[in-house]
Amino acid sequence: MTIKKKKTSKMKKKKIQNLLKQAVSLQDQKDFVNSEPLLQEILSMDPKHAGAYHCMALVAKEFNEFKTACSLMLTSIQLGYNNAESHYNYAVILGELKLHDLAIESYQHAVAIDKNMGLAWYNLAYTYFKKHQYKQAKDALKKLLMIPHHSEKTYSNIAQLYLDMGELDESNKICSLTLDLYPENQEVLWTSLNAIQRQHTIQVELNTISRYLKKNLTLNYSMRITIYKAIAEWQMGKFKACQQSIDVSKQWLDGFEPNLVNLSLLSYRNFIQELLIYRQNNPSIQTCHKNIYMVGDSHSLSNTHQVLSLNQQHYLAQTRLCIGCKTFHLTDGHPNTFKKSFNDAIESIPDSSPVILMFGEIDCRATEGVLPAFLKGDKGLSVMIQEQVEAYVTYALKQISKKNFDVYFYGVPAPRLLLDVSDENMEILKNIVYIFNQYLQHYALQGGCKFINIYQLTVGEHGLSDGRYHIDDFHLLPKCIEAADLLFISKPE
Repeated sequence: MTIKKKKTSKMKKKKIQNLLKQAVSLQDQKDFVNSEPLLQEILSMDPKHAGAYHCMALVAKEFNEFKTACSLMLTSIQLGYNNAESHYNYAVILGELKLHDLAIESYQHAVAIDKNMGLAWYNLAYTYFKKHQYKQAKDALKKLLMIPHHSEKTYSNIAQLYLDMGELDESNKICSLTLDLYPENQEVLWTSLNAIQRQHTIQVELNTISRYLKKNLTLNYSMRITIYKAIAEWQMGKFKACQQSIDVSKQWLDGFEPNLVNLSLLSYRNFIQELLIYRQNNPSIQTCHKNIYMVGDSHSLSNTHQVLSLNQQHYLAQTRLCIGCKTFHLTDGHPNTFKKSFNDAIESIPDSSPVILMFGEIDCRATEGVLPAFLKGDKGLSVMIQEQVEAYVTYALKQISKKNFDVYFYGVPAPRLLLDVSDENMEILKNIVYIFNQYLQHYALQGGCKFINIYQLTVGEHGLSDGRYHIDDFHLLPKCIEAADLLFISKPE
């Protein structure tokens, strides 16, 4: 009888091993559906099989059932499946549930068991980054870089994370290292170009772009880098070269993937095309040797190398572009790549110059900024905007305090009617733009600065722009800033 029981137990164990081997093989092939019945069969024979619980957790994770996955993975660990892989997977699941502190703890368990587990070190750094714990994030990246060899993707991720933290020198170092190992890694080329765009002069950026465009690029990266080339040429006043870059980019329009980054760049391309047309139809005959510096997002490009008349003074407009920068990025209380871009832009401007700060329009769009945050949160709209605008003005004035600038804050234009936005959200958006301008005017004047009331210039019936001053859905025509001249308020009330 004892021999028979032992034989049955041995057969059962072997069957479980075979079933688990099949299930793992299926999961390696991303066939989670067919692996699940095998795992359930294992658990019917051995309800405390830790490995089966681990694999069942991966099935639940694959189908975005993260709470179930979390419970199954914890059971697996408690039953003895206590290795680096289990702690790593548990941390990933906890991250999906936004339980970041617990995720950090599990990643730490994983790297304590296997100090060469690169993915765990990277995810640990990224989780610290999401919690704005930048010192810990950088420490984790240093530990990761002590591991001698990494995949192409891991190097790319490290470079991007350093960029996101505003550590541009470190990002450039990793980009250079990666490109030495993987010269055709276009994701890293793009990260490198973004770091250079935020850190160096436009001429350095153009020189880098020229080198990169000689590589065998995919359609998407050819388009992206050529658009950056057009933006840089526009800022330098190389309008003929800029038009050539816009013309070259036409060949890639049909195949350009409609993702978030590409759509943003396409908006830049189309905006610059409109500016080139305007410039051709409205040639500037004035000259001026006194610069005024426009620091901002894409709105700062409208008047590049135009002679502007403000407060009975003539100026030549120069752009200091901070791509994608919102007032939110300047007010979140933590270092980031946008703050680095803004601070470097400020430092590049000569002391005592007139400066127009042109941020806020991206914060006041239907798809990003205040509106989505308001719809998700529980804070009142006016309070939310007041806090953000006050923090923006406070941060900006602190950064420029030693430069003795003559500072203008540029308001947000009235929105155009957007047909792809619901009536309810359009009403909220109109209110956002109105409130944003009210607080921006208040805090600008309180800070002893001037305020360009571009909202009052552009607003028409029902709180919308009538389009007279718009060159597209978001941007204004060159020189229309002059029409707001009488709306400047140069002294606090």
